[in-house]
Amino acid sequence: MDELMNDLSEALRNKVAESLALATSSGKINEACTCDWIIRPLLHEAGYKLNEILPQAVDQNKQYPDYKILPETEHSWFLEAKAWSEKLTDSHVNQGLIYAFTNNRRWVVLTNGHEWRLYDNHIQGELHTKLVTSVVLEDTEEAISFFQAIGPESIKGDGISKYSNQARLRRILEVDLKNPESELIKSIQKAVKKSYGLTDVSCLDLCKILNGREIQTLVTVSPIITSVPVSDVKVKPASSRNYSLTQLRPGGFKTTTGKKPVEVVTPDGISYVVHTWVDFAIRVITYLIERDQLPQLPYAAGSTNNFYFLNTKPEHPGLTAESKFVPVSVNGVSVYVDIHRSARNFCRQIYQLCLDTGIDPGKVFLRFAE
Repeated sequence: MDELMNDLSEALRNKVAESLALATSSGKINEACTCDWIIRPLLHEAGYKLNEILPQAVDQNKQYPDYKILPETEHSWFLEAKAWSEKLTDSHVNQGLIYAFTNNRRWVVLTNGHEWRLYDNHIQGELHTKLVTSVVLEDTEEAISFFQAIGPESIKGDGISKYSNQARLRRILEVDLKNPESELIKSIQKAVKKSYGLTDVSCLDLCKILNGREIQTLVTVSPIITSVPVSDVKVKPASSRNYSLTQLRPGGFKTTTGKKPVEVVTPDGISYVVHTWVDFAIRVITYLIERDQLPQLPYAAGSTNNFYFLNTKPEHPGLTAESKFVPVSVNGVSVYVDIHRSARNFCRQIYQLCLDTGIDPGKVFLRFAE
């Protein structure tokens, strides 16, 4: 079984890389091409046969989702497709969720081939609350896990439910454990006071402790690694493990795809341990807050589609709260960061943020896991 899973993972990894290369080299791709070149091949690689992916008839009122997967079975689910370059929003999946509800079906996927979103009709609440998770192809390992979760064996068994529960829990913890105003942190504070007599522990104290070894969002954290003057950092890709944002920029930060950051060096020469791309972004943003160099908020970092990278509140203009915002509070200054993005997008946004705040992106260094 393990060998079969490894073979499937490797096949999916190759297909993801092939899809990215095809989309990058093909210019603007319309919806039909996105379906034929990207979406259907990835579904086939996930384990679906040709006759298990049924294109739906569509009338002028768009009454049906684009695809019914595992048709004529009790495990059927629906997929809504968009063109590769089209920005996904929750409104795109509304009809699919309604159709799934009327047919007593649980799962709906919305994708433009590049970003893949999973929605659960069993979740009660507004449309955006039904979003389980979202992945992009550049985050290869997350994408592989996603395709395995929506694969036929997982859908027919309990794999998809387990994946959904874990993904939702990660999203909840990712946000609430960093927010001193969250009900989760308040509950922990009450338990700590009642069970252990720590009456002076504040919600902010809990956030500091819970996040001090992970994403440093709420406090100014002391350096984890010895301070290294930037002038002493010699960046030679063939022999050094550190790369500046300027070096990574050619090709639209394509070289960051599939990589995991483990260290960031800020322009003051101080090095910090990081575990994720979110950690990296927040560490640089913290550096700017500490020096009172934040741009005017809200800040889009060059985006032209009304999506903010930084804002004073967790929202985008005129859109439902479909993105993942994390609060960053340092020295009494608070900002919300939209972390719903890929590794390449994080690098683009931070690179632009550096330029817009007078910081040389060539003095921000990254080291990746070996």
